[in-house]
Amino acid sequence: LGPEQIGLLLVPDALGPVPFARNAQGGISVPPQQAEDYLSRLLPFVAADVGQWPGLLKQGLVAGLKHDPKAAPRLDAVFCFDADRGRILRADSVPNWHDQATFRRDWRQFLIQADCRRGYADLLAR
Repeated sequence: LGPEQIGLLLVPDALGPVPFARNAQGGISVPPQQAEDYLSRLLPFVAADVGQWPGLLKQGLVAGLKHDPKAAPRLDAVFCFDADRGRILRADSVPNWHDQATFRRDWRQFLIQADCRRGYADLLAR
């Protein structure tokens, strides 16, 4: 993911009874977890928050992250953390973030196709 791009990373809130990314999503994108700070381009979130992203993108999130008031709303890539294999998977296409229902449906489809299901039961069930 290039420095001018924006991506979303879906991470599990919990794995079984153990909290995984709850209240610590941002820490996944910065040192020491990463070699460099990716927080201005890779935004981790938990499944319970999937519905907020279309609105945030439309309301200027990209301009704020890039410190450029003229930056157009966009989403360049989406990823999921595959808890079974301990790796991050990138979707072949970007969910349609202009429509909330379509955005959710596209995320579910990506999780199923990528076999990235552990920790995302609520999103997969909706």
